[in-house]
Amino acid sequence: MAKTSKAVQPARRIFKFTTFDALQYRDFRFLWASQVGSTLTQQTETYTRAWLVIQLTDTPASSALFIGLVHLTRFIGAAAMLVGGVLSDRMDRRYILIVANLINASFFTVLAVLILFDIVTMWHVVVSAIVAGAAQSVDETSRQAAISSIVPREGIMNAISLSAVLMGVGNTVGPAIAGFMIAFVGTEGSYFAMSIFLVVSTAFLLFIQPLKVRAPVTGVSFFTSLKDGYVFAFRTPAVRAILLVGFTVVMFGAPHFLLLPVYFKEVLGQDARALAWLAIPGILSIFGGLIAASLGDYKRKGLMLYLAVLSPATAAIILSQVNVLWLAIIATSIFGIGRSQYQPTSQTGAMKATPDHLRGRVASALSLSSQAGSVGVLIYGLLASQFGIQGAYLIAGVTLVGLQTSYFILMPAFRRLT
Repeated sequence: MAKTSKAVQPARRIFKFTTFDALQYRDFRFLWASQVGSTLTQQTETYTRAWLVIQLTDTPASSALFIGLVHLTRFIGAAAMLVGGVLSDRMDRRYILIVANLINASFFTVLAVLILFDIVTMWHVVVSAIVAGAAQSVDETSRQAAISSIVPREGIMNAISLSAVLMGVGNTVGPAIAGFMIAFVGTEGSYFAMSIFLVVSTAFLLFIQPLKVRAPVTGVSFFTSLKDGYVFAFRTPAVRAILLVGFTVVMFGAPHFLLLPVYFKEVLGQDARALAWLAIPGILSIFGGLIAASLGDYKRKGLMLYLAVLSPATAAIILSQVNVLWLAIIATSIFGIGRSQYQPTSQTGAMKATPDHLRGRVASALSLSSQAGSVGVLIYGLLASQFGIQGAYLIAGVTLVGLQTSYFILMPAFRRLT
């Protein structure tokens, strides 16, 4: 492991509470601030793209299917995380984040112009989804590795929890931004706003000191380096368990949230402004992330992870049975609480089990696992086309409960995760 550099030395302590402990590190403060823009973009883009697809299609059933197909194309772009994982273990992780943000901002601006002049087509949406998938995957991979470069091992849980807080902020504000932007200035206004978010995010990254990690082995080819990282991930019980649990939850659980625009329109009869109600589960995610940051590096992460991955299943099953707005908000709030604990427990467990020079590649494996959500959205779309959106929620929710419970019972590394 590389020696602690000047970049990771703590600044004078400015917070008295351990909840914000990681913010004593100067570079983490800038990295954390930059995440605001990237997180807002990710959440806003999810709902803006879904609503754009709805506008370009005819029926709720076809909308759900096309949302699934378009989201699946993000998996093509997500292949860039394989390159990003290797590069983040060889190059300055700060530069990788900057390039990813600027590419994404450029394509969002182009798409906004196409919508503005009413010449946008579905293939434009597909291309933008591929680019967004690539850029956001590289951003996520390099950002996870960068946290481990800046913050000491004992502070990783706190730093990742604070990152989860910002995810909660994005989950709170993102749907509201998408809903209000679409309602008042159209989807083009929403895409222009996302470009601005990413430019601001890039500006904060410029203040971070170099984050290049010296690999212990030199002269290794790209593919050998990639193989070494993935072999380590799949041979390490804790990392392997986290990958399987994460793959399953994003395949059968998380996609229910991405199809909420269809649920709101088809089942609840709401328009785009109703997406603002999704701020409530986002607020709960913020509080959950703060609680995770305050708990410190506790031992029983396996049990917490199990409860967290059951939350989307619970939400999906409830949504399959109700058609009242306030009950739907309760269901999504359950998911919001669980989601706030998933990221800190899973990422901390994986990063602590991984040497620093391999963290970029292991982070790319985690991100690749999370991209199963692209396939999951397609599965939800296919189920919705046959059984309706509520039927899709019920089938996927019950499947997720069964699989995650089986993993928890049969995999000691899952139960004993620390």
